[in-house]
Amino acid sequence: MSNVRQLIVIGNGFDLYCGIGSSYYKFFISKYKNDFGRKVKKMLFEEEKEALAELNCFDVIFSFIEQLDMNYWLSLPQMDLNNFCSPKDLYWQDIEAILSDYLSVIFSEKGGDIYRFMCSLDTKEYIISEEIYREWKIAVFPKDQPKMLHDKWKLVAFSLAKVLLAKYGRPESELKFDYKFASNQRVVKEFTEKYLLPMILKELNQFEDSFTSFLFDRIEVKNPKFNIASNSEKTLSSLVWDDSEISTGETSVLSFNYTGIPGENFLYRLKNVHGSINKRNIIFGVDFQKNKSIPIEFTKTYRTLSLENRDDEKELFGKETHILKFFGHSLGEADYSYFQSLFDSLNLYSSKIKLYFYVVEYGNKTIREVKEETFRRVTKLLNVYGSTFHNPDHGKNLMHKLILEGRIFIKELKIVQ
Repeated sequence: MSNVRQLIVIGNGFDLYCGIGSSYYKFFISKYKNDFGRKVKKMLFEEEKEALAELNCFDVIFSFIEQLDMNYWLSLPQMDLNNFCSPKDLYWQDIEAILSDYLSVIFSEKGGDIYRFMCSLDTKEYIISEEIYREWKIAVFPKDQPKMLHDKWKLVAFSLAKVLLAKYGRPESELKFDYKFASNQRVVKEFTEKYLLPMILKELNQFEDSFTSFLFDRIEVKNPKFNIASNSEKTLSSLVWDDSEISTGETSVLSFNYTGIPGENFLYRLKNVHGSINKRNIIFGVDFQKNKSIPIEFTKTYRTLSLENRDDEKELFGKETHILKFFGHSLGEADYSYFQSLFDSLNLYSSKIKLYFYVVEYGNKTIREVKEETFRRVTKLLNVYGSTFHNPDHGKNLMHKLILEGRIFIKELKIVQ
């Protein structure tokens, strides 16, 4: 087989391996350093509109993760900042998981709290317990409800309400905006659709812009240990030619990164799934299949369609694709829908396509440990994919079938010098 088409799937691990410090860990530390959380707290309670208008709703949310004891959060998964300030086992899906968690609450019935607080803030009909807020244990409640609110979601709702009111002002006059309508579901629903949704989407766009700027800065940083362009070319070449079946043929790359690849001209096609920094159109998004309560405007599918598709004339993969390689992708659940579509299109169960999962040492882990971790992730991915089969028996034995047929491999990537 000499004219084999192959598709290579790369994730953030590719960039990290080549010397681009584009991990969420780096982004988080650079953005929220120097006691950022306490600065946010100071702005929130000093009643300075100009200072509040400089905040982003998602910055506020992440600063709360830094300051609050997450064991007290209601209706949100329990999270620990240590998981986000440690480079160990940290993947880009984490940020999207957090977005999904918060967006699902913002656009649920609890989102009505934002309406209530905005109305109260607009009329100064609220009370803040100064003594309690110093440690982020804030009691905020309307004057007609003199009962301390221990639900920490109320803190988030109150803070988002303050930021939105400072940045964008009151809703348009045609929207009812009065605390007396706070229990009217129709009014709150209209407020959510016509005001809250576009404003939160605008805030997300601004958050994405800040990440774009971060990536540009990381690429421009000169690291004496890495020649990014050279490393990228060598790593990609090693992935392309690491197979005795490949002598000629076309190679396409499906990249879950936002960066380009130096020396990509020899590729048949390169597609950045979620946009690229060069086009300044990167997106974060959530999986609609995982959480259907979130408005479709925030889903990866919807937002990906909004990207320019001028580079889509060439087919990324097709029936001639016989090899599928993965490197640097965590195989996280946030991207399962992409992999399901990919496996369906390539007819994974019945075809002869081969899967290669490449690994390298990282951190303090040996190759053996990394392979074992990858095996667990691959097994989970294929089991979840198998559960979508009409024939449940085929789904259950998919991994076993691929192993018996010699169509799945976990290999250490050897870099061609």
